[in-house]
Amino acid sequence: MFLKLFRQEMKLLFRDGSVALVALSLAAAVAVGVFTGYRTTRQQERKQNDQRAFEAKARENLRVELRAEVEQLRTEGKLPVYPEWGPRHPYYAGAYSARPYAMRAPAPLAFTAIGSSDVSPNAYSISTGLKDTFLTIESIESPYQLAAGGLDLAFVVVSILPLVILALCYDLGASERENGMVGLLVASGATLPYLVAAKLSARAALVLPVFLGCALAIGALAGIRWWEAPVQTAFWCLVTAGYAGCWFALSAVIASFGRSPATNAVVAAVFFLAIVIVVPAALNLAAALWSPPPSRVEFVNGVRRETLKAEKEGSGLLGKYLDDHPELRHSDPSGQAKEDFAMLEMARDSAVEARLEPLLSRFESGRTARRTFGDTTRYLSPATLAYVLLGDLAGNGRHRHEQFLGQVGEFHKTWRNWFAGRVFQKIPTTEDDLDRFPKFDFKDEPAGNLVRRLTFPVIWLVALACITGLIGFARIRRLAFVTGG
Repeated sequence: MFLKLFRQEMKLLFRDGSVALVALSLAAAVAVGVFTGYRTTRQQERKQNDQRAFEAKARENLRVELRAEVEQLRTEGKLPVYPEWGPRHPYYAGAYSARPYAMRAPAPLAFTAIGSSDVSPNAYSISTGLKDTFLTIESIESPYQLAAGGLDLAFVVVSILPLVILALCYDLGASERENGMVGLLVASGATLPYLVAAKLSARAALVLPVFLGCALAIGALAGIRWWEAPVQTAFWCLVTAGYAGCWFALSAVIASFGRSPATNAVVAAVFFLAIVIVVPAALNLAAALWSPPPSRVEFVNGVRRETLKAEKEGSGLLGKYLDDHPELRHSDPSGQAKEDFAMLEMARDSAVEARLEPLLSRFESGRTARRTFGDTTRYLSPATLAYVLLGDLAGNGRHRHEQFLGQVGEFHKTWRNWFAGRVFQKIPTTEDDLDRFPKFDFKDEPAGNLVRRLTFPVIWLVALACITGLIGFARIRRLAFVTGG
């Protein structure tokens, strides 16, 4: 009986044009979402290409300056002399003229979710100075645009797909009860639970294949490299299907109330507003109240205060720095090992970072508490959970950015230590050193780690859909017993 009802429902959907309307609507929404992600990702890639070109030009300019100065010194017979400043001074290259960019390339599925990539830089210009001097956003989009967010594919999944599902499923058996068709169905051997299950299955068989097919096809045409990330692609389909399943199951719960189609439509709208808008906003507010975000002004004032203290202490910091790093002491009987601007700057930066450590630890503790609160409460909202998962799979989520920041911090230490050794040991920069400068290479998270990290949230999303569906059909069976269907 279920198969008969399912086939009949599919015929009705094709006959009244629902299939064409749903397909066109979903295809249009997917196309807009993919285009938004494509435009944002291409802008980021163009900016990174410009940064690479700028870095290469700066290195080439430094090479030209080195050759010119070396040639001049050879002519004057002053080549062995350690420079007071200029292209041969190691601090000149490390802090100014040869600063490299640490970049995080877009992931294969970057088009699918903008995530935090429009406010979290994916490239930093590294120097030998304080890390805070380059871990800042140089330029962002319009604040109003960032506050509104982008209509990317993740937004289509989280906000538009549920509307399509509710529009198709708000009337699951309500019209049949109103016009008396339930009695005829019972006489033919069918029941209300069978009717609702057939209607729900027919709509799921229509929406999910059409949406996933449109997303994969349009995404591939736009340049999403699904085939380069099979694990992420599989999880993306699972998250989308599980989230859609939650809304199909919720439609069964709405049908179990036994109300009219008009009432069901209003109830569906209330559920949509609560799940997609109200609950996520309430969770964000609760996270802010639980652990207020750290004050950027306080941190900047702390950096300025400690920097001024370090500048007043002057040469005393240099002696302390050399005591802490005896390997950097320069033994030079000719007396050329006098302190210079670069040595004082690097000693001052080291002292400022050490003094800022308690403040940084307190800020990091606050951020960690807020992240932990968010990671825990996201399971209360399927919309929040789905959006976070889609951002992670796109490579534009918080986890990948934090991984990137960690590697940037390690590279900054490597870059600064490399030049500190040459500054304090009075080793001038040569043309051959340009090819020996440390290079940044971002290492993405292994696929196995991604699977282990996302398996439980995906299982939770699917389980939530199954539990909601079971509750809905249990109520429908009770409704059928009461109404005689």
